[in-house]
Amino acid sequence: MTLLTQTEIDQKIQDAININKKRLNLSQAEIVGEIKLVLSGKWAINMSNSVVKGRCQVWIVDGQSDQDVLNFDASESTFNDELIIKSELKLDLNLTTSRLNKGIVASNSKIGFLNCNLLQYRGQLNFFQSEIDVCMFQSAKEIDDNSRIYFDWSKFHQRCELQDSSLINPSFILCEFGGVVNMTKTKFKNASNAEVFVYCKFKDKLYLRPESVVGPMTFIGAVFNDDVFVTHITSDQNEANHSFDFSECIFEKQLRIYKISFLELNLENAIINGFVKLQDVYVKRVSFKGVIFTRTEFENFTYDPDDVNLQTLLILVREYSKSGNSFEATKQTAKLLSVYEESLNWKESSEDKLALRLNKLSNRFGASWIQGVAFTFFFSFVLYFLYVLSLKCYDFSCGTYFKNYFEFFVLTHRLDFMENNGPSGLSYFIDSLTRVVVGYGIVQTVQAFRKHSKTS
Repeated sequence: MTLLTQTEIDQKIQDAININKKRLNLSQAEIVGEIKLVLSGKWAINMSNSVVKGRCQVWIVDGQSDQDVLNFDASESTFNDELIIKSELKLDLNLTTSRLNKGIVASNSKIGFLNCNLLQYRGQLNFFQSEIDVCMFQSAKEIDDNSRIYFDWSKFHQRCELQDSSLINPSFILCEFGGVVNMTKTKFKNASNAEVFVYCKFKDKLYLRPESVVGPMTFIGAVFNDDVFVTHITSDQNEANHSFDFSECIFEKQLRIYKISFLELNLENAIINGFVKLQDVYVKRVSFKGVIFTRTEFENFTYDPDDVNLQTLLILVREYSKSGNSFEATKQTAKLLSVYEESLNWKESSEDKLALRLNKLSNRFGASWIQGVAFTFFFSFVLYFLYVLSLKCYDFSCGTYFKNYFEFFVLTHRLDFMENNGPSGLSYFIDSLTRVVVGYGIVQTVQAFRKHSKTS
């Protein structure tokens, strides 16, 4: 490996200018001390397989035309200090298999091809407000958790590949993506207040298939002009550790979310003009408050009923009803009424709360005819026992007891059918109350059974 200093590099630059070949070869070199390269016009810089021990600055000025491109190859190199690039020309930057121990600053750049495949990085990767044609960021790994990636206000004109990489505190605020964005097997480690993809614009498809997500994935206010696919590529679907916020987003085409468990899914005030499909999805906390759906399909979509708001349930009932899925619509209606009943106050809404509580006990808001049968027999049996206790005398033999119970259960039984046992005024009151309870139970059972029959 050749040992180079700033003086020797300056001489190499001058030699290249003298022979009118703007090629600077610093490959397989050990560069000591801080270096600064100030070049004019279109150059090709080869710094591959090198070790740069000090701060490295590359300044390119006076491009002759928009077609001039600076080719900077720093593949398989190690930069122990900060790498700073300022170029008035479009830049092709190759950092494949390199190691950046204190990050890179290349903000406000025009980059034709950014290749960060297999990159190892520490500190900040700063590409703030840049224009990038193609971004390849595959299998890149952080060196420590204090790193940060900035692409805020940048434009990606073509595809952006972020597969199989570990992205520490990435920030893509107000970015515009002109091509396909692929985030397959990506590991996101976001700060708790991370904004990540806030107010971005995606003009082509988005494939969001993270291997793991630590912290929130925030897309607030983003616009998606093409399809969005969200899924989880690992085999373990039991850990709901993903928190995705799509609130106030606009989806022009389809949104497909499948085979994934969320800690939280927020679609509040989103506008979805295309097709939405949620398949094999579990969400601990979900909110569809204010969302506008056009066409939906929910298949095996479950959530924590203790952590859902009324507006979300109303929307689920509406969407299941629109799609003709009466069975799920009935189930969601039961959950809706249960949440609503729990929100009522006994002092302020005693009648409504009592009616809903009885409805819940008798047939689970029309969702369970079996519960209706159980309710009817249980309370009729309790009331019959109290009726028997109110009599002056009674034969408690098993056969007589149950024979009389089934006669007592019939709504049209005679009021004096146990006159010989000395009924009291309380007995007649319990008898009348039992007729009301049994009649109510039968009606609730039939109602739930009819709903179940229609949905089967």
